[in-house]
Amino acid sequence: MTRDPVIVGPNTSIGALARMMIDAHIHRVIVADYKGKPAGIVSSTDVLAAVAHADQSRDQVHKDQVPRSESLVPEHLST
Repeated sequence: MTRDPVIVGPNTSIGALARMMIDAHIHRVIVADYKGKPAGIVSSTDVLAAVAHADQSRDQVHKDQVPRSESLVPEHLST
């Protein structure tokens, strides 16, 4: 274990977590509760999953709101 682990609060954003991981060259961050006690761990895989989920949600909203004829993606490339 690292001598000086990176510890974040429960409301830390995904972007902030990703920057911390990159800056510290680590793949896991400890999440502490409001009393400062460890409550969990966020891994780089968790961050990637959150990004993929957000991208998928964005694509679904975009797909539902933009008529196919107005889409910037050619019809044969869209899913």
